[in-house]
Amino acid sequence: MIFDVDCIDSRRVDVQHCPGDGRNRGPAHAAPVSCVALRADGGRLASGSHDRSVIVWDTTDPARPAMVTEFGHRAAVLSVAWNPAAADLLATGAADGTAAVWRVVDDRPPSQMKVLSGHPGPVTSVAWMPDGQHLICQIGESRAAVWNAFGETYLGELADCVRLAVSPHGLVATVGVDRLVAVRDLWRDPGRITYLPAATVEDCAWSPDGTTLALAGDDGSLELLDSTLRPIRSVRLGDTRCAASPGRPTAAA
Repeated sequence: MIFDVDCIDSRRVDVQHCPGDGRNRGPAHAAPVSCVALRADGGRLASGSHDRSVIVWDTTDPARPAMVTEFGHRAAVLSVAWNPAAADLLATGAADGTAAVWRVVDDRPPSQMKVLSGHPGPVTSVAWMPDGQHLICQIGESRAAVWNAFGETYLGELADCVRLAVSPHGLVATVGVDRLVAVRDLWRDPGRITYLPAATVEDCAWSPDGTTLALAGDDGSLELLDSTLRPIRSVRLGDTRCAASPGRPTAAA
């Protein structure tokens, strides 16, 4: 199925549904969890599921996540993203081709502010531009729609979009079906700069300062590029030591 998500026993999330009740209540969602997003301050986590629900968690203490609120969609929720300019706004994308913007405040029920509908396929990813006004919705497996979310205005489409990532400075990196990596400034320059990596790119991500773009290759390679797509470093399995998480040993390749 096109909407299946690879995950490790994603229904078994042991959580507290009520802050401070101290009880383990078993699975949070009734179906596989398809997406998660941490708010910038780390205090809230949103999870979306094939059970058509979104749950917002209090993660102030990551060791004891507690449910804050829950709301539903009409179809499987495939993507969630917190607004970078307003901490109480959350965007969601669903399998029925609908994206939505929600206001999520602790002391009141979630409210749906905007609905962006009519996409000709499932909305598999949502990504905010840094201004917090514009939203990019990835449609299916090959294109993305650009919206003024609060005006509910469709602005155009990126036709070469299997993967996308938005930098803190508003540069949009995309990976096309032709394996070509492109970077655009949607507002200042309608053109794009491109780069053809050696391997098919499975994912891409910007560094927090927006100066470096990382590409994950299907051959096990990792490429680092600057914002103009000039190569900085290419790393392959066995080239260097693996950095481990704190508290875990570092393994030599």
